[in-house]
Order: sequence, then structure tokens, then C-alpha cells
Amino acid sequence: METSNNTGKVIGALLLGALVGATLGILFAPDKGNRTRRKLLIGAQDMAEDITDKIKEEAEALRKKAMELEELAEEKLKEMTKSFRQNVDATNNGNHYHTRTTKEAAKDE
Repeated sequence: METSNNTGKVIGALLLGALVGATLGILFAPDKGNRTRRKLLIGAQDMAEDITDKIKEEAEALRKKAMELEELAEEKLKEMTKSFRQNVDATNNGNHYHTRTTKEAAKDE
């Protein structure tokens, strides 16, 4: 889940950058309050779009990884089922090794 951790860091950095930028923008704004608020709103909307896009990208990457893992699990299940059936067939055909217990060995003596 390294991707998820990286996503959290990116989102945190974006939010921190937006906060610092907004604060500096208000402190040093040569425009009137109305114009400054409009600029801040536009900046916040842009940031929200960027975050939304990043979340969508990460969600798609997670979906893809989940599908790959599902396919891998299905392949492994098929392999295990095939191996199990081969062992059952070998047992039913008498092609198996029988481990003798101590009591069975004693009877033969």
C-alpha cells in the first residue's frame, strides 16, 4: 500500500501549499478584498480539481492492482485444484505411497 501512503503525502503537501499560498496572498494582496477573495476562490477550486484528479488516478491504479491480484488468485486456485485432482486420481489408481505405522510393521514381523 505504498501508493496509498504516497497519495496521502501528496494531498497533505497540496493542502499545506494552498494554505501557505492563501495566507501570503491575503497578506501581500494589492487588490481590493473583493478581488482577492475571488482569486482565492479560484485558487481553491483549482486545488480541489487537482486533488480530485489525483484521487481518481490513485483509485484507478488500485482497481487495476485488485484485478491483477484477482487473476493471480484464480490462476493459483486452478493450479491447486489440478494438483489435488492429480493426487486423488493417483491415489484411486493405486499409484500412491503408503506410510506404514508402527503397528502395521509389527504385524508383518
